[in-house]
Formats: sequence, structure tokens, C-alpha cells
Amino acid sequence: MNGLHNLVHFTIDVMMITAAARGVGAAKQANTAIGLLYVALGAFGLFLADAAANFLAINAADNALHLGLGGAIAVIGLRTDRALAGRAPRVSP
Repeated sequence: MNGLHNLVHFTIDVMMITAAARGVGAAKQANTAIGLLYVALGAFGLFLADAAANFLAINAADNALHLGLGGAIAVIGLRTDRALAGRAPRVSP
């Protein structure tokens, strides 16, 4: 296990939770940006498996996770407006 790798994931989790708390717009931006970052990291990781630059100890399982999860998160971020467009706004009593 790599402590730096875990710290990076923890930081991203905090960023995602913070964005969700700030509202739909912030969550959309965070999902899109972090999703695309994960996809890029997964693609980049395919070339880093045994390289000296692999300081986060990324392996094949990490690459698959980053590509799949990043793609899903990015799609959610990019499609948020379309999903919300047909809904009526909630009115609190």
C-alpha cells in the first residue's frame, strides 16, 4: 500500500463531498473534472506500470478502476443538466 496514493484518493473524496454540498453546479464541475482526470490517469497508468516515474504505485487494477470509474463520473458530470432539465424545482414548505 502506498500512503501517498491513499492520501490522493482521500483528498479527491473530500473535494467531491465539498462540491456536492455546494450544489448542483459545483458537483457537475467536480464530477466532470475529476472524472476526466481519472480517465487520463488510467490511460497514463497503462504506460507507467513498471516505470521509475510510478511513485503512486499504480498497477493494472488501479488502471482499470481509474478508467471505468473516471468514465462513469465524467458522464454523470456531463449529463447532469440534461437529467435535471425535465424536473420541476422543489419548493420547500
